[in-house]
Amino acid sequence: MARARKSNDEEVNLDSLMDALTNVVGILMIVFVLVQLNAAEAVKKILSELPEVTEEQLEELEEQAEEAEQELKKIEEDWQEKEKDMKAVYAELKAAKEEKRRLEETSQANQVNVIDLATLEKEKERLEKAIAAKNQEEESMLQRIEQLEKAIDDTPIYVPPESKVVRLPNPRPLPEGGAEYKFLVSGNKISYINESAYEEQLLAELERVREQSLWQKPPSQPWAKQLADAVGGNQDLARKLWPAFESLASNFQMHDMLAGFGKLHALGFDLGSSKVTQNLAILAGFQKRNLTQLADAFDIFLKDKDPTVKFPGTGAPLLGFFGIHATEPENGKMMLAFGSHRMDVNLANLKQGLMDFVKDVDEERDRKKAYRDRLIYDGKKIVSYLNEQSQRGRLGDRQCATVIRDPAPTSNRLQVEIGLREGGGEGPDDITDAASTFQRAMRKITSEKTAYAWFYVNSDSFGMYLDARNIADEMGTPAGWEPYSQANFVKTIPGMEIVQLEAPKARPPQKADQGPKVIIKGVGKTLD
Repeated sequence: MARARKSNDEEVNLDSLMDALTNVVGILMIVFVLVQLNAAEAVKKILSELPEVTEEQLEELEEQAEEAEQELKKIEEDWQEKEKDMKAVYAELKAAKEEKRRLEETSQANQVNVIDLATLEKEKERLEKAIAAKNQEEESMLQRIEQLEKAIDDTPIYVPPESKVVRLPNPRPLPEGGAEYKFLVSGNKISYINESAYEEQLLAELERVREQSLWQKPPSQPWAKQLADAVGGNQDLARKLWPAFESLASNFQMHDMLAGFGKLHALGFDLGSSKVTQNLAILAGFQKRNLTQLADAFDIFLKDKDPTVKFPGTGAPLLGFFGIHATEPENGKMMLAFGSHRMDVNLANLKQGLMDFVKDVDEERDRKKAYRDRLIYDGKKIVSYLNEQSQRGRLGDRQCATVIRDPAPTSNRLQVEIGLREGGGEGPDDITDAASTFQRAMRKITSEKTAYAWFYVNSDSFGMYLDARNIADEMGTPAGWEPYSQANFVKTIPGMEIVQLEAPKARPPQKADQGPKVIIKGVGKTLD
C-alpha cells in the first residue's frame, strides 16, 4: 500500500535518488576500469610491434629532423621573399592595368589612329622603289644630256650654200595628149624614171610564169570552214560547193565568193548543182562584176519585181548592170534575155522563173568564158619571183632598181618601188656634161612637140633640182615639178590583180545630215 503523501511543508524523501546515483557511479567506475585495461593492452601491442632503434639510429633521425627543420625554415624564408616579389609584381601589374586603362581613355578621347608595322614596311618599300625609279630616270636624263652635248659638239657649223637664182614660175597648161617624162630628185641626185619600160619588164616576166602564179586551189583551211559558215553551217552543201569554189578562185576574189554564195543560198539557189554555180559565174563575170553584186541585184529584183530599178550606186538598170535584159511586165509575165538566151517568167512565181533562167544560161556559148578573162594571182608568189629577178638585174636599168612591196592582206594590187641603185643617178657635176643621161633626155623631150619633163623633188635635194632646171630651161625643155616626200618612186602595177586574203573594211555610211560632199578641185599640173 502506497505511502500517504505528505503535505508540502514536510521534507522530501531522497533515498531512492541516492540509490540511483550510487548505481550509476558504480557502473561508470566499472567502465573506466575496463577502458583502462583495453588502453594498456593497446599500448603494449603498439610497443611490441615497434622496431628496435639504436642510439646511433636515433641520433641520425634527430639530425635528419633537424635538417628538415632547417630546410623548412629556408623554404619559409624563400616563400616569404617570393610572396614579397609576388606582391610587388601584382602591384606593378595593377599599375600597368591602370596605365593601360588611362591610355585607352586618352586614345579614345584624342581619336589617335595607330599604324601597324606591316603598313609602315609596305610604305617604306614603295618609297624606296619610287626613289630608285627617280634615280634611274635622272641617270637616263644625264646620259641623254651627255649625248646631246656630244652631238652638238660633233655637229658641223652650218655653212649656207651658195645663193642660186630662182626664176619666177610662169604657169602654162600641159600640152594636150603630151607624154610625161618623170625625174626623181632625191639624195642630191637626179634619175630618169622610165616607168613604161619598167612596167613592160614586169608584165613580161609575169607572162613567163602566169600559170604557176595564179591563185589556184586555195587551202582547205581556213577557207572550207568559212565556206560552210557562209552557207549557214551546212557542211554537206559546203562539200558539194567546194569544187566550184576552188575552180573559181583564180577568177573571183575569195571574200566575194563567200559573201555572194552565202546570199544566193539564202535566196534559194541550188548551189549544190555545179551547172547553177557555173552559170552564176557566167552572169557575174560577163561584165566583170562580182558574185556579191549579182546576189544583191537578184534580191532587189525579187522584192521589187521592177526591172527599171537602178543598181545601187550606178545609173544602170538593175539586171542590165550584168548584161541581162528584162522587158516591162505584161499580162503577169516578163521576158528575161541574156544574149540569145530568152525566157518568159511568171511574176506570180518570179523566184522559180529566175532560177530556171539561171539554170539554162550556159546555152549562151559566146559569153560562157568571159569571166575567165579576169585573172587573180597569188601575191606572195609574184613578189618573191619578181624581186628575185630584180636582184639578178633583169628588172630596172643601170640607174634604177625595182622592188615589189609586200601587199597588205586586204589589198588586191601590187606596188613597185623604184629607187636609185647604189652609185646610180647623176649629181650636180654630172649633169653639166653634154653626154650625161640627163642632158640626152632633155634633148629627146625637146624634140617631141607635146612632151614635157616632170620633176619629183625631195626636200633634201631642192638645190639639185634648181641646177637641173636651169639646164632644162637653157635647152628649152618644157617642165614642171612638185614636192615629193618619199625617197623612192612608188607606183601601182597596172593590169595585175592579186588575191585578197582578207575582206576589205567597209566604208562607214555617210550620215544623212552631212549632205553632199563639197570637192574643191585643185589647179592640177601646169608647166612653169
